[in-house]
Amino acid sequence: MSPQAWGTNKIAIVGPDAFLRLGSEWQSLCQKISEANLDDRSHWSEPINDDPVAAFRRALNG
Repeated sequence: MSPQAWGTNKIAIVGPDAFLRLGSEWQSLCQKISEANLDDRSHWSEPINDDPVAAFRRALNG
């Protein structure tokens, strides 16, 4: 796909308020990711073999 199909690239505005400008869905995702503790194996689930997208959605919805 050509770069023109994606539109004009702009320089990201990064500053102290960058997180606040994200949509609420992204803020929720960032919060859940920051709370994840991958060192604690008691929180691990079964392997994801059939549908990784469905497993990811279940994980985010609690």
